Amino acid sequence: MTPEEAAAKAAESPSFLGQTLAWVAAAIAGIGAWLWTNTMGRIQRLEQNKLERTEFDHAMSRIDNDRKERRDTEIKLFDKLDSLKDMVQEALRK
Repeated sequence: MTPEEAAAKAAESPSFLGQTLAWVAAAIAGIGAWLWTNTMGRIQRLEQNKLERTEFDHAMSRIDNDRKERRDTEIKLFDKLDSLKDMVQEALRK
């Protein structure tokens, strides 16, 4: 067999290493495509669900107002509990 015939035969039937490299390259390309699609999908969902600055500021002011109202209510509740405790202690002393 001449070198030309051997080269032609090698070109027709790829070696095991060549086939393995082709499979690895295809797997890497598939993983890369999946990562790209997954990342772009997440970015697009974030962009669709994003708030405008005015909406965000309005929501934050509502949250702050709710927090302040809840804190004030808790303080009033604890004051009432303290006065109830004092009333019970005074009643038990009598």
